[in-house]
Amino acid sequence: MMKYTLVMIIAIFITLDSTLQPAVLNTKADKHLAPIIEKKFDTGKLYSYMSIEMMHFFSLNFYLGDKIQQFDKVLPQDGVLMIPESDVPDFKEKFGRDYTFQKVWEVRKLVECHHPVGFYRFVKTSANIAQNR
Repeated sequence: MMKYTLVMIIAIFITLDSTLQPAVLNTKADKHLAPIIEKKFDTGKLYSYMSIEMMHFFSLNFYLGDKIQQFDKVLPQDGVLMIPESDVPDFKEKFGRDYTFQKVWEVRKLVECHHPVGFYRFVKTSANIAQNR
C-alpha cells in the first residue's frame, strides 16, 4: 500500500513538472520580447516611465540585462521611451514641452502592465538644451 502511494505521488509531481508547470510559468515572462527590442532599439538609450511609484518593467529589464533606465530620474537628451499608453497624457503634461516624441512601436501588454505599452523615440528640444548650458 505504501509503495503505491509513493508511486502515485511521484507520478503526480512528474506530470506537474513536465506539462502543467512550464505552460504556467512561460506565459508570465517577457523573455520573448527582449531579442526583438534589442534588434529594434539601442538598449543603451532605453528608458521607461510609469506613473505608479515603485512600479517598473522588472521582467523585461531582467531579460535585457538591467539596461532600462528611469526617464524621470535621468532626464536624457534622446533615446526611446517605454510607457503604458494610459500614462501618456500625464507624462506629456509633465515633460511634453521639453521633449518631442514620436511613437514607433506598441506591445499589447507586458507582465507588469496589462495595458498597451508604447515605444516612443524622443529628443530634448533645442530651446531647453540652450537653457541648461
